[in-house]
Amino acid sequence: MDGDFAPMVELAALRKKHGFLFVIDEAHATFVWGKNGGGAAEEFNCENDVDISVGTLSKGAASLGGFVACSKNWKQFIQSRGRSFIFSSAPPVPLAAASYSSIVVSGKESWRRMEIRKRMQEFQALTGIPVSVNS
Repeated sequence: MDGDFAPMVELAALRKKHGFLFVIDEAHATFVWGKNGGGAAEEFNCENDVDISVGTLSKGAASLGGFVACSKNWKQFIQSRGRSFIFSSAPPVPLAAASYSSIVVSGKESWRRMEIRKRMQEFQALTGIPVSVNS
């Protein structure tokens, strides 16, 4: 959580070569990185190489809950093997609406991501602590 990125392009190339399961945690990248806020996979143009992407809606979306983005086969596997309490309740309608609105806004208002990057640069200038501002 120190702002570093995994070597996504290199990992995607290794996945193609060796066929391993590529799972990423987008909790700190969703709505912040990528042209449309799609996270690190979108930022590094390797979305089609990722098998499972997990993230949260409590950070960039300012809501509650989380997500698992994957193929239908992985979804069925997770549902059949995952803990039953995970699927025991649906989010309240206002939270679902807020999350949906965050997705819409993220796609339309890329200036918000640029503002975050400006703040990162300001932080680095003030503290001297290096941060990943550019991918």
